Parts: sequence; C-alpha cells; structure tokens
Amino acid sequence: MERTGPAITLTEEGRALLPEARAAVAAVDRLKRVADAQLRQISGRLIVGTVGAEAAMAHTRAVLGLFKNRHPSVSLTW
Repeated sequence: MERTGPAITLTEEGRALLPEARAAVAAVDRLKRVADAQLRQISGRLIVGTVGAEAAMAHTRAVLGLFKNRHPSVSLTW
C-alpha cells in the first residue's frame, strides 16, 4: 500500500496479489461453512418408546418426522 496524503492505494504488487487474497478468504469461508455443517450433522440410531397412545398422536408423528427431515443420517424407530 502507498499512502499519499489521506488516500491509501494498492501498489502494483498489491494489485497483483489481490485476486489471490480474495480467493483465499473465500476458500476459508467455504471451509468454515463445511466444517460447521459437519459439526451439526448427527448420525446413529434413535429408538423411541412410548406408553399408550402417544405413538399415534399427531404431535408425536410431527415431531419425529421433523427430526427425521433434519437428521436423515439417523435411523429412527418408534
């Protein structure tokens, strides 16, 4: 960078590096999004037991359906 009074401008070298710097920042952003998604992903098996008619109730089916949609890698049995 060059400072000429109150203005700051990139040098020729800085202008040459700017596309690569922007690409590096974008790559780090993508890496963070992928890592965050992996941290939120769960897998395994969930077995839900109920007593009585709870398994047939609409809210039970709705909650378990929502869970299955959000976590497709989980085997769900109820």
